[in-house]
Amino acid sequence: MKKLILLITMIVSINPLFAEGPSVNWMPDWDSAKLAAMKSGKNIFILFTAPDWCVYCVKLEEETLNDPRVIDYLNDNFICFKILDTDPDINNYNIAIKGFPTIVITAPDGNRICVKAGYCEPEALIDWTAPQAYNGGPQNSIENKDYLDDPNQYHRERRNKGREKKF
Repeated sequence: MKKLILLITMIVSINPLFAEGPSVNWMPDWDSAKLAAMKSGKNIFILFTAPDWCVYCVKLEEETLNDPRVIDYLNDNFICFKILDTDPDINNYNIAIKGFPTIVITAPDGNRICVKAGYCEPEALIDWTAPQAYNGGPQNSIENKDYLDDPNQYHRERRNKGREKKF
């Protein structure tokens, strides 16, 4: 029996499938993330995710957020914080989202800089977050419109686009 346990332990320890590689350094809570961001001057990368039922959340975490380039990039340039759909405080973060997955970049003080909803490939995530890597990123992209605090405003604007009265 001891030999069997020793054999299983050896197989697991040398098999690369069981080896844990680098991963995104997720902060354990919002207060820690804000404090680390204030100390470092980095913006906060927030991921709203629902890995138990959201197919694109799982795809984002398994493919994009496990890509070594993305891991290194996020760890070097942002303070990262993940919020699960099951978090009882999800509505206390004062960040309106329309669905899962949603990525929010905030300044160290927690003020929103930009929002991106949905899945994105590794290169697209790096390209999208590059201007927001440090304080002073763009404040005027379409993702920053005030309707993000009122999702119904977004739908009203899309529905009415092109319907202006012509006299």
